[in-house]
Order: sequence, then structure tokens, then C-alpha cells
Amino acid sequence: MSAVKPRSLMLGKIIGVGSVGLAQLSLWAVMALVLINFREPILGVFGISGAGAFGLPPLGIADLLVILAYFLLGFFLYSSVYAAIGAMVSSEQEATQLQMPVILLLVVPVMCVQIVANDPRGGISSALTQFPFSSPVLMPMRYLLDGASAAEVALSMGILVLTIAGCVLAAAKIYRLGILLTGKRPNLKTIWRWLRY
Repeated sequence: MSAVKPRSLMLGKIIGVGSVGLAQLSLWAVMALVLINFREPILGVFGISGAGAFGLPPLGIADLLVILAYFLLGFFLYSSVYAAIGAMVSSEQEATQLQMPVILLLVVPVMCVQIVANDPRGGISSALTQFPFSSPVLMPMRYLLDGASAAEVALSMGILVLTIAGCVLAAAKIYRLGILLTGKRPNLKTIWRWLRY
């Protein structure tokens, strides 16, 4: 561990956990497709009629790529923020206290889903889908509702990638200085000094 750079170590942890999450999501998607396509025989085993007009909405390759890209970028964004939090604390109780602001960053976009669904071309929808902490949740929906152009999606992804790079660098600095050098829990003043170091 002493020969590995903190940035590489932090990025490796994020990629490793992200790969497991992507494998789990892929398994769920395959199971959902099997259950949807073979629902009548499966429900027939339980004596339930599976007849009905249930199916998936048609999605093109571009739609699936946008959804997958935002899932991955959103995962890397939030996991890098959580990695920084994990590097700052030494107990689960401390981590729980620091997670609240991040959870709020996840809850606010979910609360704004109706705003984007009602007016995908509106100014508020555009602003929400360019903000990096809400774009992973809201931009795929806005894109599928024909509310975002390809240029807006590209701009949103660019902002998101830059934010991820900044968060990974910040998490690596916090990890290197907080865990590897001092080993004590920092306050906000100390964290700010580490980030400027």
C-alpha cells in the first residue's frame, strides 16, 4: 500500500465497487427481461393469469447509452464523494453524520422529477439537468421526453465528468493527508487546508 499513490488507490476502490454495482444492475435487468418475456408461464405456476398488455417502452441504442452513461457517471460522482467522507471519519457514527448533506443532494433531484416531467424544455428543467449533482437522475428522463438536445446532453456530461475529476482529486487529497499522514478526524478548517495543500 505504501507504493501506491493515494489517487490511484482511491480511484481503484471506486472502480472496483462500481464494477460490482454494474454487475448487480445487469443481473437485475436480465432477470426483469426474463420475467417480462416469460410472465405467463411463470405466473401460471402460481395459478395467476399473466395475460395483459404489459411491455417495455421502445428504447433505441442512443437512449440506452444515455441512461447507462448517466448511471455510471452518477455512480462515480457520488461514490467519490462518499469515498472522501469515508477518508475523513474513523467510525460509522461519524460517517452517518457526514452523509446527511450527500443524501440531501440525492433527495432533491428525486423531488424535482415532477418538475422535469411536466416541462422538460423549461428553464428550471434545463438548470436542474446541468447541475452535476442532479443531472444523473434528471437528464436521462428529460432526454427521453425529448426535452434535451444532444448538445445539452454533451454539455451536462462534460460538467459531470469535470465534477467527478474534482471530487476524485479532493477525495484522494483527503485520503492521503487525513488517513495516511495524521490519522485523526478533521474539522472543516482542517479539510479546507488539506484541499489547498
